[in-house]
Amino acid sequence: MQEPKFRHNIQIFMPISFVLLLAAVIVVVVYTINAIVKPILLKERMYTLQETGESVTTRINSMLGQTETAASIVGYTAVSLLPNFQAIKDTIPNLFDMDCLRSITAGGGIWPEPKKFDPLREKFSFFWGRDKNGTLVLHDEYNLSGYHSKEWYVPVKYLPKNRVFWSRAYIDPFTHEPMVTCSTRMERKGEFMGVATVDLRLAGLRKLFSEAAMEISGYIFAVDRNNEFIVFPKEKYVLAENNQSDGKEARKFISAEELAKRHPEFAVIAQRLEEIDQRIIESARKKGNVDELAQKLRKESPEIGPKEALLIAAYLTQPAPGLSVKVDQAESFSIDKDVIFHEPSMVSIFVLPETNWKLVVTVPKRVAAAPVSEITNRIVLYLAILIVLILFLAGLSLYHHILRPLRHITNQLKKIEKDSDNLSLELDIPVNNELGELAYYFNQRTRELRNSEEKYRTIFNGASEGISLSSANGDFIAVNPRFAQIFGYDSPEEVMKSIKTPDLYVDLEDRKRILSKLRKSGATVHEEVWLKKKDGSPVLISLNLAPVKSEDGQIKYLIAMIQDVTRTRELEKELRHAQKMEAIGTLAGGIAHDFNNILAAISGYNELAQLKAGENEQLQTYLSQIELACKRAKELVRQILKFSRITDTRRGPQNLAKVVDEVLRLLRSSLPATIKIETDIQETGPVFADASDLHQIVMNLCTNAYQAMKKQGGTLKVRLREEELSEEKAKDLGLKPGKYAVLQVADTGSGMDETTLSKIFEPYFTTKEKEGGTGLGLAVVHGIVKGLNGVIKVESRQGKGSVFTIYIPVMSRDENHKKLPSQGPKQEIVRGEGRKVMFVDDEEMICNIFKTLLQEAGFVVSVFADGQSALDAFRKDPKGWHLLITDMTMPGISGVDLIREAKKLNPDLAVILCSGFNEILTEEYLANLKIDAFLSKPISSDDLFRELARIFSKTNPES
Repeated sequence: MQEPKFRHNIQIFMPISFVLLLAAVIVVVVYTINAIVKPILLKERMYTLQETGESVTTRINSMLGQTETAASIVGYTAVSLLPNFQAIKDTIPNLFDMDCLRSITAGGGIWPEPKKFDPLREKFSFFWGRDKNGTLVLHDEYNLSGYHSKEWYVPVKYLPKNRVFWSRAYIDPFTHEPMVTCSTRMERKGEFMGVATVDLRLAGLRKLFSEAAMEISGYIFAVDRNNEFIVFPKEKYVLAENNQSDGKEARKFISAEELAKRHPEFAVIAQRLEEIDQRIIESARKKGNVDELAQKLRKESPEIGPKEALLIAAYLTQPAPGLSVKVDQAESFSIDKDVIFHEPSMVSIFVLPETNWKLVVTVPKRVAAAPVSEITNRIVLYLAILIVLILFLAGLSLYHHILRPLRHITNQLKKIEKDSDNLSLELDIPVNNELGELAYYFNQRTRELRNSEEKYRTIFNGASEGISLSSANGDFIAVNPRFAQIFGYDSPEEVMKSIKTPDLYVDLEDRKRILSKLRKSGATVHEEVWLKKKDGSPVLISLNLAPVKSEDGQIKYLIAMIQDVTRTRELEKELRHAQKMEAIGTLAGGIAHDFNNILAAISGYNELAQLKAGENEQLQTYLSQIELACKRAKELVRQILKFSRITDTRRGPQNLAKVVDEVLRLLRSSLPATIKIETDIQETGPVFADASDLHQIVMNLCTNAYQAMKKQGGTLKVRLREEELSEEKAKDLGLKPGKYAVLQVADTGSGMDETTLSKIFEPYFTTKEKEGGTGLGLAVVHGIVKGLNGVIKVESRQGKGSVFTIYIPVMSRDENHKKLPSQGPKQEIVRGEGRKVMFVDDEEMICNIFKTLLQEAGFVVSVFADGQSALDAFRKDPKGWHLLITDMTMPGISGVDLIREAKKLNPDLAVILCSGFNEILTEEYLANLKIDAFLSKPISSDDLFRELARIFSKTNPES
C-alpha cells in the first residue's frame, strides 16, 4: 500500500453529498404519499361510510323484522278466532302490547274483504291506535270512509305467500311522528280474507341516524319508495307548506325532487335516487310483466301514482330478499357542493329491499381527506427540521471530529506505528484524503488483530449473560452491559470504578470456597451463589468461573459468566407448591369420599349397638362417646372438603369488626408512609353475610381511598359503629327501621365532581389511568351491599376528599338463634308399616346397617350392591316400591342415572340420594333431579328418619 497524496476535498464533498441525498429522499416520500398513500386512505374512508350505512340498515331491519312477525301473528289470530268478533276485540290489542312491540308500534288493525267476515257488511274493520298515554283505543272511522282502495291495502291482494307489504312513509296527523304500515294477507283455506296491519313508529330513526353521523362527522337521511323524506337533519328544508284548512296543523315531508328545486345543489343526489328507482323497475321488467300489474294496482287504488305502481309491482314480482340481506344496492359518489355543508362531499346510498327506502350517508371531502393532509404536512415539517439539523450537525461534526483532529491523530500514529500494544479499529477508507493517510499507517499494525477484536466486542457486549474479566485479587478489568444491569449499575464503567469482586458477595466465605475449588480443579467451576446488588438487595446468581493462566501455570485472570436465576427459582418453587397443593386438594377429595363411607359404617353400627344396649347405662356411655367421635370425624371431613374447594361458602352470622381489623392489618404493610390510618372500630351485633363478601367490601373501599391519596398522601379514616335507625331516617335511606352496622371509609384525597359521582357505581366506569383498574370494584361493592339488604352512600367534593358510608342490618337475637344449627331432640323412629324400600350402595357394611335399621322400623327392605341390578329389579314391578335410597357414586350405573330411569317408570316414587363427595351436586342440580331428599355421608339415623318422617307424613303404605 503506497502512501497517499493529501487533498483538501472532504469539507466540500461531504456537505454536498448530504444535501443531494436528503433532497432525493424528500422527493420520493412526497411522491409516495400523494400517489399511493392518499388514494388508499380516501378509499378506506369510503369503506367506513359503507360500513356505517350497513350498520344502520341492519338495526332498521331488526325493527322491521319484529313488525313483520307481529303482522303475521295478528292476521293468523284474527282468522283463527272467526266468527267470534268479541274474542278478536279482546285478543288483538294484547298482541300490540307485548314488550317487544309496545315501544315501536303505534297500533294496527284487521281489514276484511267485503262480506268475508260478515256476509251482511262491506266494511267491517277493527283498528286500534294509541292515545297520548300510549293506551290502545278502538277506532271506527275507517268503516265510515272505506279502506279497500287504500295504497297499503290493494297490493296485498297480489302479495306472494309468506310476504309482507310496507306502505309509503307518512306523518301521523295526531302524534306528528313519521310512521309506516306493515300489511300482510289473511287467508283461510287459500281464500283471501283481507289484510292485517301493524303501524311502525319511526321516531327512533332520528336518534339512530344522529348517533351514527357523529361517528363519521357527517349526516344521514332517509327517503321512502316515492323519494319523500322520512328523516332529515334540518327538518325545515324538507317540510311542505302547512295545511290548516280544517283548523289543525298538518305536517308533510316533500320529495327529493322538490328539495332539488328549492336547493339546486341537491339535484345530483335527487337524480341518483331517481336512477336507482329506474334500475329497480327495469330489472323487474326483465323477469315479469311489471307494467300489467302496475295498471291493475292503479285501477284498484287511485292513491297509487304511476311510478309508485311500477315500484310496487317490481317488489311484488321479485323473489323475497329477506331481512337477512342488509342492503340491495349501495353506491358511492362525490358531489361538488352539499346542501347542508355547502362544500364538496362524498355520498353513499343504500337501498332496503323490503321497503324500497333509500339511506343516504354524506361526509365532507375535507373531513375524509383530513387525516391524509395531516400526515403529509407533518412529514414535510419533520423532513424540513431534519434537513436543517443534519446540515448543522454535519458541518459541526466535520470540523470538530474530523478536520481538526485528523492531522494530529495521523502524526501520533506515525510515531507509534511500531508499538504492538497500541490497538484500535482498522480503517478501511479511500486514499487521497486525510482518513486515507491515517489508514496507511494504522492498518500496517492492526490488520491481523481486527477480526478477533471485532468478534470479541460483539459477543462480549451483546451477550445475554453477564460477563466479567477480573484479576486474581478482585479488580475488574472489563465487564459487559448485561453484567452491570444484573447488579443495578448504570454502566460497565460504574462497576469498574465503584467495586471489586469481593464487594459483590453476601458471604465472603462463598468466594473463598469457590476460589479454592477453582484452584484444585484447574477448570471451570459452576455454582449458584447469593450476591448483592448496588442497593444491597440479594440476588441468586448462576456462576460459571474459569481461570486464564500464565505460562507458569498461575492464575492471571478470572472470566465469570453469570445469570440472574432469582425469579426462575422463585417460579419453580411456586410451581412446586401449586402442584403440591393441587395434589393435596385432589387427594383430600378422594380421602373424604372413602372416609365418609368408613364413617357411615362406624356410625351406623354404633347406632345399631345403641338400640341393642337397652338400659345398660355404662354401655350407652361408651357408645355415646363413639357417636361423639364420629361427629368430630364428620366435621373433619367437611373441613377437608372445604380445603379442596368441594363445598360452597355460605352466609352466616359474621363479626364485621373482626373483618375490618383483618383488612386493615393487610393494608398497613402495603400503604406508603405518606398515608396515615385512623380507626374507630366498635363492636356491633353480628351481620348475616359471607365473610369473603364483607372482606371484599372493606378492601375495595380502602383501596379506592388509597388510590385517591396516592400522589399527595393524606389520612384514611375507618369507623365502625352500631346505630338504631329511626323510622324517619330509615325512610330517607330507603331501609327498614332497626339496628344497623355502620361502616364509614373516608379519605382526604382529590374528591369527585358531580358527573363522576353520578357514575361511580356503573360497571366498567373508572377514573384510574390505563391498566389502573377494571371499573368493577364499586359496582361489585354496591351489588354485595344491596344483596345484604343494606345501602351505600357517598359524599365527595373536589379537593376535599370522599366519604363512603355503608349500612348493613344487624341480626336480632331471635334471627341469630334461627341461623345457628339447632340441637333438637333425637328423631323418633318412623314406622314403615310394610312400605317397600330399595336400598342401593356398593358398600356392603352400609347396606347391612341400614337394612337392619329400616327393617326394625317396619320397612320391607331389599339391598343392591350396584345400580344395574337395582334397576332390573325395579323394572319388574315399578309400582311395587315406595322408596328408593341410593348412593351417588357406584360401579356401572350411577345413582343419578338410576333415579332418572326409575322416575320414568314411576314418577310418584319417593327418592333419597346419598353421597360422601361429588362436585356436581349443586342445589340447582339436585332440584332438577326432582328428588325428595339429599343426605351427606356419613348418614345418621336421626337424619334418615327425619327425612322419612317428612316424606311419609301425608302418605300411607297403599299409596
